[in-house]
Amino acid sequence: EDTAWRTYQRYPRETIPAQNIHVNCIESQNEKFLLIECDSQEDPALFLHKLNLALEIFGSDLEFHVAAKDGFVALPQTFNIVNWLILPAGTYSQEELKDKVKQTISPKLSKTVKPVIEKRLDKIGSYQHSGIVIGVGGYKGYVIYHFPQKSISVLESDSPNN
Repeated sequence: EDTAWRTYQRYPRETIPAQNIHVNCIESQNEKFLLIECDSQEDPALFLHKLNLALEIFGSDLEFHVAAKDGFVALPQTFNIVNWLILPAGTYSQEELKDKVKQTISPKLSKTVKPVIEKRLDKIGSYQHSGIVIGVGGYKGYVIYHFPQKSISVLESDSPNN
């Protein structure tokens, strides 16, 4: 009398097999190193899994080393994460770049201000630049144009008089 059965419809669980990742132990100059090899040509999901595994295993002691001709190059332990989308020259057509830049313009701008901002961005974008960086997150509305031949970068925002 104390038991009540309740049935629920549930999605069946999907079994995801664990990835087979080799962690090599190397001893050099009386120091032990645990090594997880990552190849940039491999599946991006596997690459991400290996990096997450390394973060779980090593935590704050994690060091990245990139193979070079004369040995390994150690990358800095601290990274600054920025909310910017980098669009190098040659990866997008002019129309695609214009569309991406126009998407950064706030829809809240008035109908009189929006064309002025678009014209400013189009004018700067018409010059030969090596790449564009678009702000995302808290930097939405900001666009940086790189002009290495002039040794300058131009930061433009969708705010009038800014």
